[in-house]
Amino acid sequence: MPTDYNSLPRLLDLRMRVRECPKNEDHKDVRVDLRIDRAEIDGPDGAVISVQLQRATLSMDLSGLEAVPQTRFGEPVLENKIVEKQTTKVTTNLDGKVGLHAGADITKVVPVSLRLTADASAEAKAVSVYTAKQEIAEFRVKARGGDTWEVSEPRTKTSGMEERTLDGSYLSDEVLCKVATQRGANMLSVEMTALAKQKEMTLELKKGKLLHTFLSVGQEKLFKILVAKSLGLEGNPYAGIVKLSRSEIGIED
Repeated sequence: MPTDYNSLPRLLDLRMRVRECPKNEDHKDVRVDLRIDRAEIDGPDGAVISVQLQRATLSMDLSGLEAVPQTRFGEPVLENKIVEKQTTKVTTNLDGKVGLHAGADITKVVPVSLRLTADASAEAKAVSVYTAKQEIAEFRVKARGGDTWEVSEPRTKTSGMEERTLDGSYLSDEVLCKVATQRGANMLSVEMTALAKQKEMTLELKKGKLLHTFLSVGQEKLFKILVAKSLGLEGNPYAGIVKLSRSEIGIED
C-alpha cells in the first residue's frame, strides 16, 4: 500500500499507485493523481497567508527499478525533419511589354494561350513564396531530465504571455511512466516528491494581528511560515525549494 504525505493538501494533493502493466508483465505502471489549488494557510497569532504556485516539480526516486524508455508522460519529441515548401506564382497582364525576370524562360512558365500575339504581349512574373510550417505543442505536465516532471500553465498568445497560477487537476490516474526491475535488485520502491521554488510562488498575508510587522518583513518571513507547515526544504537550504508532498510505495517483485 502506498503512503502519502500531503502536508498542505488544499494547496497540493499528490497520490501515487503502482499497478501491473496489462500489456507487459515485466513492467509496472506508476500512476499519479495531482491537484494544485490556491490555498490559505494559518500562521502564528491568527495570521492567514494566501499561497499560489506558478510552477511545481514532481521528482521520482527509484530503488531497484528503472524507468522504461519512451514511456514517460508528457515527453514531446521534436520533429527531426522540417519540410520547407516553395510555391511559384505566375501573373500575366497585357500591357504591350515583353519582359523576363530572374532569367526565367517565359515559354516554360506561361500557357500557350497566354503567349505573345501580334496585338499584345504578356509579361510573366514569377514570385517565389516560401512557407515552413512547424507545430509547437505546449504541455502542462512536461517530462524533464533526471526523472522529473515540470508542472506549469503554458504561456500562449490566447491566454496572455504572463505566467499563470496553477489551479486544477493536472494528473488523474495517469501513467507517469512504466518501470522495470533492475537485474539482481532485492528492495523495490518508488518515491514521488512534489517540490516548489520560493521564486515561483506568490505569498500574501491576508489577515492577522501582526499585519504591519509581516508586511515589513516581506516574502522571506511568509516563506518561513510555509516551510514550517510543509515537509521541509529540499537540498541546499538557501535554494528556497520546499517539499509540499511525498508519496512512497514498496513493491513486491
